[in-house]
Formats: sequence, C-alpha cells, structure tokens
Amino acid sequence: GGGVGKGGADDGSGVQFDAALFENHPQLSSAVNCSAKLRGESGNNGGLSVWTLLSSAAFGKRFKVPQEAVPREVAQDVVRRLATAFARTAGLKEKSVLRAVVAERAQLWGAALPLNELRARGADAGRRCVWDAQQSVGVCGDWIGARASIESAALSGLDLAECIFDSMNTPYEKRRSVALDARFVVPGAAEHRDSKSVENVASAIGSFDVNSSAQQESAVV
Repeated sequence: GGGVGKGGADDGSGVQFDAALFENHPQLSSAVNCSAKLRGESGNNGGLSVWTLLSSAAFGKRFKVPQEAVPREVAQDVVRRLATAFARTAGLKEKSVLRAVVAERAQLWGAALPLNELRARGADAGRRCVWDAQQSVGVCGDWIGARASIESAALSGLDLAECIFDSMNTPYEKRRSVALDARFVVPGAAEHRDSKSVENVASAIGSFDVNSSAQQESAVV
C-alpha cells in the first residue's frame, strides 16, 4: 500500500520523512519519528532515532494476545515483522534496520482504531470537533472528521480550542455551536440509517455507547 509522508531532515537513520500514514498496507498503519521534536537541541539521543510504528488492524488481529501480558516471543516477532515492513517502505536494507535496533517495546492496543468516524454536516462540514456553545461543552478526538491518527487528534483539539476561544470572546446570545447534528459513518460505506445526532446523545458525552465490533486491534512498536 501507499504512504503519505511528511518531510523532515535525515537524522542519520536514512529515512527522509518524520511521519507517514499508510493506506491499505498489510502490516503498517502509521510511522512517526518521535526524535524529530528534539531536532536541533543538544543531547539528541546520541544520534539514535526513536520511532513509533502502529500496525494495521489486520496485523493486530492476527497477533492478538492478552494485552496486559504480551508474551516475549510474540513481542519479538511483532517487532521484527513491523521493523522489516518499515524498512521496505522507507527504502532501507532490512537487515541493517534490524541490527540497528538497540531497544524495543511492543504493546497490543485493543481499541486503537475506530471503524466509524463522526462527520459534521452542512455548513459545519469539515469541522473536527463538536461544540455546544449554550452549554459550553465540547468534544474532540481522533475519530472526529477524519481517519483516526495522531495528526487527527491534534487537529481536532485545535479546532475545539478555537471554538472555546471564540465563545469566550463573543456575547452569550451570539455564540455559535458547531456540528451538533454530526453523524457517525463508516468510511467507504453509506451513513448508518440508525445514526443518532450528537444532540440526541449529548447527555452521554464521556460515555457514548460503544459497540465492541466498532473497534479494531493494533500493535504498537
């Protein structure tokens, strides 16, 4: 599958990007260079790079184990497979990448990837949060407005912050709510016929009904 990368300076690892989201990749969902935030600072891990690799849902399901106690042999196998897949995607030599690993940790994240997304409609289409201006209650998350990812979570948080800021600087009677009629949808599928608007479930903010089948496992390295 293809990947969408975000450029960054080569930090010695040979990888020419700092983050990537992968579409239809059998093993990988995303890759993030956690060391990039330290670039230009003193003591930058001695030239080492720290990467977080999030697997695809199919890969996580295939290697599902009790997430509170991942067997060491499973963890090592998962690290090897994801590191190898990452090397191939980044155009690096697989053996070189595996030899360069000095520390690793694998964790099963049982509810990492939601199957559905909350989509704003009408004039609010494209918004990444929900904001009730009258009640001063808002919701943000990686599952609102786009495919779940670290970037999506950050953008959703920023959108909600803007809503809060605008309300703080606007007379109460003129404050505007955002995306209260948003609907849950499954990407690539028709909108659920029984979807409820956020107005109908506003009282359940923080405890939305979650169907266990609407989440997928993922392995994190």
